[in-house]
Amino acid sequence: MEGEQGLVGFLKRHNIVIQLLILIVTLSSIAYYNYITQKRVLEQQLEVDTENIVQAMRASINKFSSINNTLSLQNRIRDISLGLDIFEFRFLDSKGNIINSMFSEEIGQHFKRPGFDLEQITSSEKGQFYTDIRDYTSVLAVSRPVFKDDKLIGVLDLAVDITDVNYQNKNQQNIILRRMEIDINNLLNAMAGSISNNLTVFEALNYDDYLENYIKQTLNIIQVTIMDEQGKVYASSDAQQKGKSIPVQASQSKSLLRNGEQPVYRILAYLNPAQEESEKLLLMIDAEPYIANEKRLLITALATSVLIIIFSIIIAYSIYRINLDRDHKEMIRLERKVKERTAEIEVMSKTDKLTGLANRMHLDDQLEIEFKRASRHKHDLVILVVDLDHFKRVNDTYGHLGGDAVLQEVGQRLTKCLRQTDFVGRYGGEEFVIILPETTIKHALPIAENLRQLIEARPIIFERDELKISASIGVADFRHDKHKKFEDIFALSDDALYYSKENGRNCVTFIDGDTPHIYKT
Repeated sequence: MEGEQGLVGFLKRHNIVIQLLILIVTLSSIAYYNYITQKRVLEQQLEVDTENIVQAMRASINKFSSINNTLSLQNRIRDISLGLDIFEFRFLDSKGNIINSMFSEEIGQHFKRPGFDLEQITSSEKGQFYTDIRDYTSVLAVSRPVFKDDKLIGVLDLAVDITDVNYQNKNQQNIILRRMEIDINNLLNAMAGSISNNLTVFEALNYDDYLENYIKQTLNIIQVTIMDEQGKVYASSDAQQKGKSIPVQASQSKSLLRNGEQPVYRILAYLNPAQEESEKLLLMIDAEPYIANEKRLLITALATSVLIIIFSIIIAYSIYRINLDRDHKEMIRLERKVKERTAEIEVMSKTDKLTGLANRMHLDDQLEIEFKRASRHKHDLVILVVDLDHFKRVNDTYGHLGGDAVLQEVGQRLTKCLRQTDFVGRYGGEEFVIILPETTIKHALPIAENLRQLIEARPIIFERDELKISASIGVADFRHDKHKKFEDIFALSDDALYYSKENGRNCVTFIDGDTPHIYKT
């Protein structure tokens, strides 16, 4: 129950803030939803555009592959193999680098073979035949230099399987090998002529140049890369990527990232979608237009949210100011009431309820204050202790109501004959204490005598009876060389009072040195 009341109270106190938050959250959510929806439309459009680009690239690369395959040395050598069982075939450039081979993983590597010396080979126009063991297979091998306009353009390296020849007798072997050398020379001559005649076309039609030229014709494609099944790059529009291995998975087919400072959209797709183990096509497409559109959407959403927040705050602030002014007026009224009540409580805490004079606690505080002030400034200070004579008789005769009437009347008489700087309080019972700041004992004694006479002068009327009252007064002054606290002065005046009681009452006694004296006018 208390928890529910606390919640209701909280909602009432903060209803404007809560409504403002609900309004801001609702309208901002609508703006955010609109931003997300528009962003998805952009993403879908980007995916459609990139899918179209991928399809176009697949078609172009497949067409290029068909053209390139027609110029492939492997196809040509198969077409005019002359029945030879070709074990290895590769074409080297003039520096010994493999630019075409039966084994695609060799392409781009430098050809190394025991006994292979490019300078020796180029010194012979036909090359030297030799038998060798390669991958546990007997082969007849030759490296034939290819010239064009008396300039070395490359080397054809060919090895033919002669395993079956080894089962013939020596004479048959020689005959067969001589025939094979003739066929190989014919084959190499044909290949050398084909290479020489088509070298320009062959060199022009390579993936790297084709891809580089392709992206130059487009506005938004940044890079095209073709990888084998293991992710090794064998063709790319960026020459620095060739030969590298890119650890990408098919599951990471599409992603938005940054290429330096430029945002790009990366697409990884199979070159042949029908074969999951086929080569992969990696496209890097300029995503700057997409990012720019997304930023515009985000700015619009943020601006809308900010305007919503500003207008909501303005409205809420106006309501808040109205309530604040109302609450402020109410607060002022309550504060005034609290101050009045506090003042009343403070007065009550310091005032004796019966006489209206200062009570014991307030009296002690005032005694300490005046003592410290007199001590600091070396001023005079006198304390009077007033005690009503035979007060017990009044209580016994007239009861406490009669005693209360006497105390109230005496309190009023004491107050009337004192200065504004003087202080009077009820110490307890029928005893009163009067503080006379900056007053010497000489001037205090006549004041004490006047108080005594005033109390005695007129009887107090209670229930039509006249009550005659007198008082005994003890007077003591502040002696700077002896008194260290106000209790010392009070004790001295109390001693003087005791002397008055012991010597007939209804008199004023002061102590000169250590000797008490009754004051007489």
